[in-house]
Amino acid sequence: MISRYEDEQIKRVFSEANRIRLFLDIEKKATIYHDSEQEAHFNRVSLQKLISDMKEMEKRTKHETMAFVMALSEQLPSDNLLHKGLTSSDILDTCLAVQMRDACLILEEEVFAFMDSLRKFSSEHKYTPMVGRSHGKAGEVITVGLSFLSYYSEWKRTLMRLMYAREEISYGMISGPMGNYSNLPVELEQDVCVDLGLKSEPISTQVIPRDRHAFLMSVLGLLGASLERISTHIRNLSQSGIEEVAESFSKGQTGSSAMPHKRNPILSENVSGLARLLKSYVSPSLDNVSLWYERDMSHSSVERVTIEDAFHLATFAVRRMTKVIKGLYVDEDNLKRNIEREGDSILSHTILCEMMSEGMSRNEAYRKIQEDNHSKKELDSSVKGISIDSEDPIDLEKIDLIFSRTLGEF
Repeated sequence: MISRYEDEQIKRVFSEANRIRLFLDIEKKATIYHDSEQEAHFNRVSLQKLISDMKEMEKRTKHETMAFVMALSEQLPSDNLLHKGLTSSDILDTCLAVQMRDACLILEEEVFAFMDSLRKFSSEHKYTPMVGRSHGKAGEVITVGLSFLSYYSEWKRTLMRLMYAREEISYGMISGPMGNYSNLPVELEQDVCVDLGLKSEPISTQVIPRDRHAFLMSVLGLLGASLERISTHIRNLSQSGIEEVAESFSKGQTGSSAMPHKRNPILSENVSGLARLLKSYVSPSLDNVSLWYERDMSHSSVERVTIEDAFHLATFAVRRMTKVIKGLYVDEDNLKRNIEREGDSILSHTILCEMMSEGMSRNEAYRKIQEDNHSKKELDSSVKGISIDSEDPIDLEKIDLIFSRTLGEF
């Protein structure tokens, strides 16, 4: 991941030092299961030397785990129990499970913060009227709070999916070359996984099944889709001619190298782009599910790029959107202008229902309103004594109800 979008906490989780430390921890737990006296020898291992020696040995072995085992053996008095009965994936997949779990916890904190900013913003503008739009055209009057409460509700589902995905990938394995414990006691796997805060994979082949990883990446891809949805909405509301919201604009900030007047929604645009990249990682993760026989290595190169990068992108983008929402300016004058510009047409559905209540057929009422609107006439809102209060087109009690059931569930 390029440094611009790196998150320091995610970087530490997936750092080489943390990865090899986890290798060492897993190997240590597996070894001392056979002989507890080996723990003292493992505690004296220099991680820095292990990493350095491992790099040199991998140049010769062309095999990361073998290089690790060889480098580690040089710091132990005996390697008789080292890596006994294990295969590479026992180390690699169990390590990755810990990393993904820890990264999920970091991302969940960012999602919580984002949801809190959405909750506060929605509540602040609970009754602020705005034009609701479908197909890019004006519909009925809603509120700014109601519009953004929809995103809050969506991110509640996102958080629940992320938490479920964390549980789904929190599985380790110490089951040997073909997953059949041919030279291992089953209890060893259970002990190691419990110590790492993982569950034991019920049935592994030579690897933990990749549908688990694909599920996590699909959840992150859907998180990306949710990011793009809200960032696109903010960009649309910022367009010239609408201008109902605006991102914060600090002193000295510029919007264009050529046009001094520009004030662009650059943070939301940035997030929209990052979201597309995040979504693109889903497809190769699904392809990784179908490995040859008990295992092949085609998944490895993909995961070395996509998993860490996906967490960097997701964490960075969610944090950026939190910043956007916290600084989002709502232009109430433009909100009012846009409502008034639509005239009575914005009440067409209410008028239709009132006409029907007064006995006019639905088709007749619909045709009359449509003709008046398309011919730019003022809508006849007093047909058969009907009176529509255009000053208060929003039912505040129902807005309260929607807020109550949406915020109260979580």
